[in-house]
Amino acid sequence: MVSARDRLATSCGVATEFFDLGGTLRVVPETTVTHTLAALGVQADSEDEFDAALERRREEHWERVLPPLWVVREQDTNGPWVHHPEGRPPLIWVELEAGGRRYDLPCEPVETHRIDDHRLTESRILLPPDLPLGWHRLWIQQDEGERFDNALVVAPRRLPGAPRGWGLAVQLYSVRSHRSWGFGDLEDLADVGVWAADEMGADFVLVNPLHAAALVTPMENSPYLPSTRRFGHPLYIRPEKIEEYAYLSADDTARVTHIAAELRVHNETGDLIDRDAVWTGKKEALERIFDVRRSPSRQVAFADFLAEEGEDLQAYGRWCVLAEKYGPSWDQWPAKAADETVDPRRVEFYTWLQWIFDEQLEHVQRELLRAGMKIGVIQDLAIGVHPFGADTWAMGDLLTQGFRVGAPPDMFSPAGQDWTQPPWNPLTLAEAEYRPFRDIVRFVMRHGGTAYRPCDRHVPFVVDSARCSCYGRDLCSLRPSGTHRHPVLGSLPGRRDSYRGGPWHRRTVGARRALGPRHPGHHRPAVRAGGRYGPRPQRLAHRVPCVGDSS
Repeated sequence: MVSARDRLATSCGVATEFFDLGGTLRVVPETTVTHTLAALGVQADSEDEFDAALERRREEHWERVLPPLWVVREQDTNGPWVHHPEGRPPLIWVELEAGGRRYDLPCEPVETHRIDDHRLTESRILLPPDLPLGWHRLWIQQDEGERFDNALVVAPRRLPGAPRGWGLAVQLYSVRSHRSWGFGDLEDLADVGVWAADEMGADFVLVNPLHAAALVTPMENSPYLPSTRRFGHPLYIRPEKIEEYAYLSADDTARVTHIAAELRVHNETGDLIDRDAVWTGKKEALERIFDVRRSPSRQVAFADFLAEEGEDLQAYGRWCVLAEKYGPSWDQWPAKAADETVDPRRVEFYTWLQWIFDEQLEHVQRELLRAGMKIGVIQDLAIGVHPFGADTWAMGDLLTQGFRVGAPPDMFSPAGQDWTQPPWNPLTLAEAEYRPFRDIVRFVMRHGGTAYRPCDRHVPFVVDSARCSCYGRDLCSLRPSGTHRHPVLGSLPGRRDSYRGGPWHRRTVGARRALGPRHPGHHRPAVRAGGRYGPRPQRLAHRVPCVGDSS
């Protein structure tokens, strides 16, 4: 018999068992399930409390008219439920993302429920099978005239197939040229990508996460623990490639040239990368370039970028200004720091950096495709963010504090892994129609051929490395419109059921490391440009140490 705890967990999307990498069914400890539910805002410790919490969820379900969001595959007709007065079905229509409306949406009654003196019917909306792909809005109007709406997502049944090819995997910060400022940047990415395409026929460059760390010193060294996944790291900007650089005064040009020369000395050494020194120098140079008056066309382009990114970018710029004053972890800020008035010119500087980053990344992708690559840039998407960085400050209860993203035990880490990063809260994320997740994916895919995503269907998290649970849904379906044309390169650690019946059935693309296969009887890896290494995907690529990484 299924316990009340497990029924409650299932209703909240929390796993109570999973298959490990060896195919063994593992039951999640009861204390882990209880703590997980508490982290999601469901407080209960006994069977009676679990039953009561489950009953509250049922009541909350009937109090809603529509679910916050509904996802279907193309040609599916099984739409969301809708609650309406018994015997009085609502008017239903869909506003299509590309424009226009569809009114051919009947509904069929499923069950009836009494609330006080009212009887409500739950009906299932039947969708037209020819709804186009996209993020649409579903509207209903009750017979009293009251209207309600939610997001209706029509996702492809399978992701597009990726062209078979090979490419380089690089840690960009370590890819330094004679012109680098002691740190590999986007211009270096363009150069190495064009070289690989022209000389060897490479089809892509897989690069480490380019998300921004907190822009203060000491700076976080790991690209896998960013402050935000929504915006790019200004350390990867090449200052000389900014159009306004050409219009610096003679004194400013001399100063920027001097800073660059000091940092370029480190390109010729085997010393560890000094992000603090690089950022101190680049920040001064970028501030000088920022002060150059932009041409009318450039100013219009910057304004358009600000309008497109909206309030999220302004909030990020504000966070950067506060971090300058109080440090990179908002848990150490004064209680009223969020209410402080900040210098709008400094906020504009940090938003300008994102515009420049976006411009230079777009240039990289354009050059790689022009050189003959089939895919171009593949950005790695970090699994999570710093627990007290810009994203957790801005997103609030969309992320779950008190739990950390991790991975169950597997052959690489028998004790499991704890990555310290707060996971999404699936309940509040659904209420937000997954917009924060969509914005992150949009950033990764906007100027790239595809994305590398270490986790797909489930978001694992840990109480400690030996006690794991997970929650989530098929996030592949929730990508922004326009990105469904892009293939996804997947890597799924530690859980066999993470890909059983999940993303691999959606045609998530796998990759095999060229340094993995070996010729029989030889000790050297079988590295062949454009060679064939078999169809089996490499699911653990992101956990293999980088070769030649100087950081």
